[in-house]
Amino acid sequence: MPDAGDWAPADRAFFARIEIHRAAIERAYSDDGFSVRRAAAQACDFVRDCMIYRQAQDYAAARRLYPARTRTSLALQATAAAILVQTLPPLMLRFASTLARGIDGLSTETWPTSVRRLAPGTIFDLGPVLGFYDRSDNSVLNHQKSI
Repeated sequence: MPDAGDWAPADRAFFARIEIHRAAIERAYSDDGFSVRRAAAQACDFVRDCMIYRQAQDYAAARRLYPARTRTSLALQATAAAILVQTLPPLMLRFASTLARGIDGLSTETWPTSVRRLAPGTIFDLGPVLGFYDRSDNSVLNHQKSI
């Protein structure tokens, strides 16, 4: 993982959204407001926000004009993945464990008390996750691979 570089307003907003989602999922699992349905809905909202953030990035232009912003975007997306590793196990243990295998030093057994970026130089290998989806019969995923 690269170290974050320049932060655009969209990057700051996304980082704040990661914490909002982490806290909301924590509330859904809490004794006071336990709701598997709400936790699942929050996880779906979180993934949707991650995809919106990713799709808004113009990496070709950013690599030429703003390489420091590209590093920030990658660091934030890895941060979001790390939060998923730590918050999804009650709902999706197998997927969370697969994702954790690709992120050096991350465990599904530790709850994040706040959002922290992964340390620069952390190994983030998407191979385990891609292998997870290769076994999927999901036509949407298969279509995305062919694009």
